[in-house]
Amino acid sequence: MEQSLEWNSPLYVNFQDFKKAFDSVDWKSLWILLRQFGVPQKLRALISKMYGGTTARVINAGELTDRFNIKTGVRQGCLLSPFLFLLAVDYIMRRATEGKQHEKKQHEKSY
Repeated sequence: MEQSLEWNSPLYVNFQDFKKAFDSVDWKSLWILLRQFGVPQKLRALISKMYGGTTARVINAGELTDRFNIKTGVRQGCLLSPFLFLLAVDYIMRRATEGKQHEKKQHEKSY
């Protein structure tokens, strides 16, 4: 905030609630981002296979539900998951600040 005041520039504040953040990453967007960031096709295909066909069941009132497909989220405990999550966060932050370059303005002081 001090720098924004000193430079007389707009201040952008972004509060992130990272609770359940790993669960919220959209896979389709992730595949696009991996391609845009130049991740080789073979590695993208490997990551896609790792996530493809993932299903889950939930215990409800002591009974298992039918299987359903998982289409979002990165795997908890996987060493690759923090990288994939940060890739998505980096994209969001870059888009939010796109074209907003700040220059320090010179201030003259009179005594």
